[in-house]
Amino acid sequence: MNWLPKYQKPWLPLLVGSALLSAPLLSAADTFSQLTRSLSKAKSDAEVIRLIRNSPVASQQSDVVSMLKEVKDGTETEADAAQYLRTYAQLGAQSEQKFAGKPMSQADAAAVKKSGLYADPGFERQRNWLADALRRLKNLKPEQEDPTARAGGSGVFGAIFVYIAWALLAAAAIGVIFLAVRHLSWKGSLKRKAKALLEDTEPDRTVDEWLKLADEEAANGRFREAVRALYLACLLRFDEFDVARFIRTETNWEHLARIQASPKLPANVDFRTATQKFDRVWYGYQVNGQEDVNTFRNWYTSLLSQLKEGRS
Repeated sequence: MNWLPKYQKPWLPLLVGSALLSAPLLSAADTFSQLTRSLSKAKSDAEVIRLIRNSPVASQQSDVVSMLKEVKDGTETEADAAQYLRTYAQLGAQSEQKFAGKPMSQADAAAVKKSGLYADPGFERQRNWLADALRRLKNLKPEQEDPTARAGGSGVFGAIFVYIAWALLAAAAIGVIFLAVRHLSWKGSLKRKAKALLEDTEPDRTVDEWLKLADEEAANGRFREAVRALYLACLLRFDEFDVARFIRTETNWEHLARIQASPKLPANVDFRTATQKFDRVWYGYQVNGQEDVNTFRNWYTSLLSQLKEGRS
């Protein structure tokens, strides 16, 4: 799914970055990078949540505390919470890797705040601007009319200015409310899209079982489902050759990120094109029938050959 490189709540990268900037950089004994590696080995959503809760580097962050409370209260599912917490840890690890553990100078901090990873999407800036405007207008009072200035009309113009200012403030407030509504709508849409490749009730299958299912789905005209089965067979092959472990709770883009970062990935393997195509077919419903199935079958065959060559 195309959202993953941006994963998160609109303020999530800024919050992760702020946590890193406010500390004298995390100790080597407990970092987001180490936490991310531990999470990659987690075998269940519950284990992910436990690792986050026990992590000194993550468990004190306000967004993480809020998410853990929602899970405890039952207002958030473990699957969605684990998905969110994995993303949070990955962003923290990216921030640490940028500075490779060296002490962060004021110049480094300024560079981080200007970078795209920590860019404020705009809503927070508008909210802060509105708060400043409210503080200014709170102290803005019409001056008592000066009889000596009545002829010049300065008191009248001052009152008009106040009314104009209040009108602008009202317009700004309406704009912020509109943005807030859009944000809530976006958040709900994000949660719907942030689904794992396998549903909780779906059984685990071997590579051969996925290949057999792909043949059955294609024979029944379910080409989209056949493409998904072939894509999952590819991911299991990466697991089989120790390139990147298959984690059923992760999305296609999370798998691709770990595959590309693996030191065991053969140099001639490019899985991004297949992932982009899968994203369009499975999530975008852009299906070209048997042609798509044949394309993914060829990708699977080629991938298996490349993985075998890389091991030899």
